[in-house]
Amino acid sequence: MAAALSYYLVLSVFPALILLFAAVASLPFPSLYTRIFAQVCTLIPAQTAPMVQAVLLDVLGRNHRVWLSVGTIGTIWIASSAFDAMIEALDVAYDVDDPRPFWRSRVLALGLAATTGCLLLTGLTIMILGPRFGAWLAVRSGSCFTQTKPVFGE
Repeated sequence: MAAALSYYLVLSVFPALILLFAAVASLPFPSLYTRIFAQVCTLIPAQTAPMVQAVLLDVLGRNHRVWLSVGTIGTIWIASSAFDAMIEALDVAYDVDDPRPFWRSRVLALGLAATTGCLLLTGLTIMILGPRFGAWLAVRSGSCFTQTKPVFGE
């Protein structure tokens, strides 16, 4: 069961990459693709980066709007399959007989995947924009708590 769960989670990365880069290709910022891909390259092995970039450029060069929908559907389906596998694994681990029909379990898994995705995106957005937003808010509000020196480097 753990192998199935890890398989689904690893497999959901590829449609998510297609979704991400198809969405980036839809934006009017051409340099954004290279900046995001440079960040993605820090997460994947160096030997696979040229292959991943070649596949993404080939796929997205044709019709990125079609791949945007395919990436979205693929990511949602595989992520919900991962949560469905987690529900099944927890049922087996706790020796619970699940009376839910397939469609109800899949809707629950879709809800869990959507909630987890939204929480992940919110957390990443707060981590990336948090310090800048805090500084902007401090300047706008005229806060007396703004510092010019680092707290720990004094």
